[in-house]
Amino acid sequence: DTSTGLLRSLEVGGASFVRAGALGLLVMDDYEDPWGSALRSYRTVVGSFSLMSGERAAEYCGSGQPVVDPVRVVEDGPVRTVVEALFEYHDSACVLRYDLPRRGREIGVEVEVDWREKNRVLKLSLPTPFASAELRGQVAFGTATLRADGDEVVTQRWQAVVNEATDAAIAVIDDGVYGSDFRDGELRISLLHSPVYSALQLGDRPVVSDDRVHPRIDQGERRFRFRIVAGIASEVLSGIDAAAERFNEPPYLLSLFTSGPGAGRDKSSGGLLISSPQVICSALKAAESGDGYILRLYNASSQQSRGRATLEAANLAIDFDLGPFEVATWRFTADGAWTPTNLLER
Repeated sequence: DTSTGLLRSLEVGGASFVRAGALGLLVMDDYEDPWGSALRSYRTVVGSFSLMSGERAAEYCGSGQPVVDPVRVVEDGPVRTVVEALFEYHDSACVLRYDLPRRGREIGVEVEVDWREKNRVLKLSLPTPFASAELRGQVAFGTATLRADGDEVVTQRWQAVVNEATDAAIAVIDDGVYGSDFRDGELRISLLHSPVYSALQLGDRPVVSDDRVHPRIDQGERRFRFRIVAGIASEVLSGIDAAAERFNEPPYLLSLFTSGPGAGRDKSSGGLLISSPQVICSALKAAESGDGYILRLYNASSQQSRGRATLEAANLAIDFDLGPFEVATWRFTADGAWTPTNLLER
């Protein structure tokens, strides 16, 4: 929506997954105590970010032009289209970028905030049309159904609004944002929290003195990245753990220059290959004892998962048969010997 800079609609297969104004930045009331000793939620909206004027956008961009459109396409190629929108609130500013792929259904969202507010919480709002939906999220080696009463909840790399009545889901993958709340079909993801560092509510006494400047947390520039995917619930949830793994752990690039004639130097061996997309590699490392190596696999599915894990570089492979949400660990050596072990490698 060029008038607001926010998502007006998101449709998959003719079904709508968001309400107008999605991905709005809401400013919530808070107080000085960083522990939130007297709070379980941040639900009081005191304001929201709005589009900059053309003149303010030009100033913020450092442009030589007198006016810059606060919503504009900054990249448009065969792989993706990127739309950038500029927002402001009180003393703070935000750059919101939408990464729209030419193929696939994962929408990228990047939020860059210059945050100067005090005693406020910043949340990213994702209102859905599913008033009776539930919120599910990734927890340690599993998936949990979370509170839907507006209280803060904690997840790991993803959370999803699931509407079982229509078998629909919209999931948000993050790269280190753990808090959120959910009520009446609206997911609000907690981004920033700016109380005093450090203060504590004790009885009726003031939390801090009000005659001086106190250091605060979450001040200055911060950057957040998300991936949003919507569709049939079973399809979205079956691949969400693997998608979150790829998003949070991008591959490393190594520059390698070998000496000598380098026979076969242009050929590289593959890494770890897992035949089942529902099975995640939780660890591949040297054993703590120094005796061999450790491979730990996790079945992120509620179904039995069978397949093979292959270490091409070492010419080693093992067949696995994992139950729903099962975690399994093996110790292996270069001679091809595999031994089941536990999380303590014993």
